[in-house]
Amino acid sequence: MNRKLLLSIILCSTLLCANEMGNYGYDIPNTSVNIGGYLDMSYDDKRENKFLFNDLALLVSGNHERFDFLSEIELSHLSLEGKSNNRSDVDINIERLQLNYELSDKQTLQLGRFNSDIGYWNQTPILILEDTTTQPHMVGNFFPKATTGILYQYNIDEENSLSFTFQDNPDLSHQDNVINVQRHKAFSYHGTQDDLSWSLSLGEYQEDNSFKANYVGLSS
Repeated sequence: MNRKLLLSIILCSTLLCANEMGNYGYDIPNTSVNIGGYLDMSYDDKRENKFLFNDLALLVSGNHERFDFLSEIELSHLSLEGKSNNRSDVDINIERLQLNYELSDKQTLQLGRFNSDIGYWNQTPILILEDTTTQPHMVGNFFPKATTGILYQYNIDEENSLSFTFQDNPDLSHQDNVINVQRHKAFSYHGTQDDLSWSLSLGEYQEDNSFKANYVGLSS
């Protein structure tokens, strides 16, 4: 990748993120489209590539009547020389590419690649948090963080909802250190009782290498 092009992308992403205080991204005038991004950079004097962009992402979202759209495209492990993992071919990951359709005030249908409706941290808008005691690394190896398929969500009321997830096709993105699946079925229930919020999830999946597993999760 050309260094000037790389620096231009970084500059544009930074400007889009810092458009206005309290407003994320840039709203394109006379449209419902918003463009933004984020970057995660590290410096190590002992490393061959001292400056390394661990994540450099571009987000585009929009809505029209009952439709909502969101895409999150990410470049990973990128050096200032435009190489990814010391290779000239850059790793481009499709983190999210989803289309939502509001069937009614209580029902929503979601298509594409999206964060699996499982657990607590997996529902955060951007998963760039470091591993902590509340988000241990091993949790991400219990279930697929992302699903390429369809999600049906039903809002029982303002505090309770349930969802069904179904996937029977290859994942749009193949990343290291995550579970890449070609089949995934899941059910989740999110509830609130007094001041306690909790969620129950159960499902089964099959990885690209034909490994199969079932899981049950309870979080609050």
